[in-house]
Amino acid sequence: MPSFDLQREKQSQLDTFLNSRVFRTRSLDAYSDYWIDQSSLFQISSEQDGKIKISGDSGFYIPESKAERIRRIIKRYLNNPLTILAKFKSIFNSWHSRPLYMSAEQAFDATMNHDPISDPDLSKFRVNHLNLKRNYRDVLPTSKHIENYFSTYSKRKLNPQLIVLYYLRNLLIPQLSNNKENIFLEIGSGNGNLPELLIRQYSPKIFFIVDLPESIVNAFIYLSDTYLNAEIALPNIVREKQELKGVTAKPFNKETKIISLTP
Repeated sequence: MPSFDLQREKQSQLDTFLNSRVFRTRSLDAYSDYWIDQSSLFQISSEQDGKIKISGDSGFYIPESKAERIRRIIKRYLNNPLTILAKFKSIFNSWHSRPLYMSAEQAFDATMNHDPISDPDLSKFRVNHLNLKRNYRDVLPTSKHIENYFSTYSKRKLNPQLIVLYYLRNLLIPQLSNNKENIFLEIGSGNGNLPELLIRQYSPKIFFIVDLPESIVNAFIYLSDTYLNAEIALPNIVREKQELKGVTAKPFNKETKIISLTP
């Protein structure tokens, strides 16, 4: 359960949203049966030390800090020592089971190098990753490059979901290289990992995030922690078209204004 230390202004902004009609009176028309179940797993709590803890399952891929990871593993093994035996059994089975699955790092490297296992000629529409690496200097060609780049701005641990998003970032670079637009939109941004990567890369004037209220809370907390001075508008102040116009028309004090909307 990752913990975050929000600035007082951001904490007040979040509290207002959590107590707003937009968050408390949600339309289930926007939820599939799957997301009705997944949204019930969303948890948020305020600790005595002022930190906020959040957790979830699907769509919740906030990278842990190294300290959080160590504490979680120790706590799990202390609470149930048999977990250690289960872990060894899992490792043993993974070595002897079929098929043997690649790690996210191995899969990324194989894909970017057109390794035969990635079936580079399966489709005539297949992305030519060799040309992608050759023609665009911002493309990260290996998982080691991702790790090194990630470590320059984050003390958290790189996870498989982030590696997938770095792959999507690579694919987007040619599409955005000559694009003069400075407004981005992502539908279903989860906890905000992809907006974080794209804002860091392109610093758009506005980044719209459209998602369920629970996911927007996750994204708000994560992006507020990542970009301490980020200007983030929550859905309770952007309920109608005229209000949206008002928010976008205000002077921009930050590099990127993040505007969150619900379905």
